[in-house]
Amino acid sequence: LSKLASIRTINAILVACPSPAFALTSSKKILTFNVPFQQLVKRQLPSGPNDDARHDLKLALDLNVADIFARLDLDGDTPVTSGFVIGAGERQYRGQLSA
Repeated sequence: LSKLASIRTINAILVACPSPAFALTSSKKILTFNVPFQQLVKRQLPSGPNDDARHDLKLALDLNVADIFARLDLDGDTPVTSGFVIGAGERQYRGQLSA
């Protein structure tokens, strides 16, 4: 299990993923993300030259993380879809993700 969850393995999976992707820690913080995710954030939540909004970047999932894992435990072959919101300052971007 430790090999599957190693940061190198997680990064390799994210780099191979062509769509925006990120990995969360058990404390629900973003552990790492890929370039398409970074581009999505920059495109949807642009910051100005004197804008410190990126320092308060927040991600919220519509489903509880524990519920997502419980659904995956029941049927790991079926992806779990959830809405999400990325926010920086007053700006927000809403989308859908699959886990």
